[in-house]
Amino acid sequence: MNNEIKKYICVLMTLTSFVIAVVSLTLNWGLKWWVAWICALYFIILANLLSTSFFKEKFKIYKLSITLFVLGIIVVLVYYICYINDWLKYFEDTETIKNIILSSGGWGIVIFFLIQFFQVIFAPIPAMATTLVGVAIYGPLVGSLISVAGVLLGSFFAFFLGRIFGRKVVVWIAGEEQTKKYCDLLNDKGKFLLVLMFLFPVFPDDLLCLVAGITSMSFRFFFFASLITRPIGIFVTAYVGSGQLIPYSGWGLYVWPILIVLLVVAFILTWKYQDKIEKYLIQKFTSKKDKK
Repeated sequence: MNNEIKKYICVLMTLTSFVIAVVSLTLNWGLKWWVAWICALYFIILANLLSTSFFKEKFKIYKLSITLFVLGIIVVLVYYICYINDWLKYFEDTETIKNIILSSGGWGIVIFFLIQFFQVIFAPIPAMATTLVGVAIYGPLVGSLISVAGVLLGSFFAFFLGRIFGRKVVVWIAGEEQTKKYCDLLNDKGKFLLVLMFLFPVFPDDLLCLVAGITSMSFRFFFFASLITRPIGIFVTAYVGSGQLIPYSGWGLYVWPILIVLLVVAFILTWKYQDKIEKYLIQKFTSKKDKK
């Protein structure tokens, strides 16, 4: 696809976002008037993000904007269909939603499994967020087991996606800069570094699965490295988020606000200094390995 066609697609999506924003303000949302304003604001911001990221060649942000564009349209359509058919009453509280999903039997588990599977490859949604949703519905143990199954199979699929279709597919999904960066690191530092990056949350686990497929790493090693490391983060997320380790009552009411503040600060600092943190960890741990 040449740049001229890409430019037309970008302009079309930008204009469509503005149109959806205007139309959403004219639709009848009943008492949920604030939904129209949220929808309008979302697509106005998205329109600016699409055009700015494309013309400033921030292609990683541009690809994320395309995903958000498609997801936004799907959410708006589903919401409005539910509104005009008076189905929203079934989703007024979390307990009702939970009961609906649980009443679906095996289908709910299959859908949650597929969400965990596909978020490894395509969705810009952290596994932590989707895992907590599963924990809220199925409990920490069952939610963790389904998440582990989905994430591991998604990881193996991503590895073979890179191995079979090659660098071009990985670059299309992850971007040239990220692909080159982690491909060079895995080729230079080898197997030990993959285990390290799977264990520390500052590294993009899902992207590493794709990149590993285009390196010389064997699937056998990747399989056992994923099997040992990836479930650790899922189980920790599930049992901390479920309130099993830190309750949402009693002494936990004093701990959670502090923990949330620390997590927000850690997230901001990690986002801002991600490259420096990655470099420090790589140098620290790989130098120890080299000495040994």
